[in-house]
Amino acid sequence: MILIYSTFSLIFPLMGQFLNIWWLDPVGAIIISVYIIVEWVKTFDLYVQTNLLVPNLTLKISRELPRQMRNFSR
Repeated sequence: MILIYSTFSLIFPLMGQFLNIWWLDPVGAIIISVYIIVEWVKTFDLYVQTNLLVPNLTLKISRELPRQMRNFSR
């Protein structure tokens, strides 16, 4: 991902300068941004589907802590 991002972030402004197309750099930035968003969504989807979003220990602690705090406050 970093390689693609770096390559295109160099290519688009240089092509815009050499071809004298002022809007090529902003279009490249939009394309790179969409690419990054798509990759993050795919990563998030992978974590949700494989249930790696929250490790089991963290999930257990987050469920137990409120119960213990309720008992402590009585």
